[in-house]
Amino acid sequence: MWRLLSRKARVDDGKLKVLLNFISEQEFRDVISSKKMLKYLGIIRDDGTVNYGIVIEILKQALSEEYLKQLIIKFVVDNFREDVKKAIDYFQQT
Repeated sequence: MWRLLSRKARVDDGKLKVLLNFISEQEFRDVISSKKMLKYLGIIRDDGTVNYGIVIEILKQALSEEYLKQLIIKFVVDNFREDVKKAIDYFQQT
């Protein structure tokens, strides 16, 4: 462990798998930033672009999960209030 932490030994996939067994999911999340987590999950690609297919699947999941749906609605209202108003006005006019 000391050799790994002091960068004296290389961390390959096998060693990483063993090490991950010693920490909780919360400890893992604390170590990895949100942006790194999004990259790891494939939501943000290596070039920084968003994988829209995965984002749409997450939004589709909200159709069957009330708590997730409420989180998304709250986020949209809190962060895109004016955009939502404009979109509603636009669609009411068409």
